[in-house]
Amino acid sequence: HPHITMVTPDVDNQSLVRLREKGSIVVPINYVNMSWSLPSYWSGVFSKVYMFNLTTLAQQVAYLDTDAFLVDEEADSVFAACAAELCAVRDSGEKSSADMIN
Repeated sequence: HPHITMVTPDVDNQSLVRLREKGSIVVPINYVNMSWSLPSYWSGVFSKVYMFNLTTLAQQVAYLDTDAFLVDEEADSVFAACAAELCAVRDSGEKSSADMIN
C-alpha cells in the first residue's frame, strides 16, 4: 500500500523533502475554515476530514493520528484487520468516554 501524508501549509519544506525521500506521497491540504468560533486547541482538527478524498490515490485509507502508533512490524496489517467499509478503534486514553472513537 502507498504511504500518503497530508500536510497543511505550515509544514516546512525540509519536512516535505524528508517525507518524499522516505517514499511518502505528500498531499497538500488547507485548514478547514469553520463558520463558527472554536477554542484555539480545535484549530486544524477538522482538516483530517480530507482523508476521505484520498481514495483517488488508494483503494483503502488508514488514518493514524499523531498520538497513535502501530505495534505490528508491518503497517499494512491495519488493512487486513478491517473487513468493513469503515473501521475505527476505541480510544484507550483515561480521559476519554466509553463512546469515544479514535
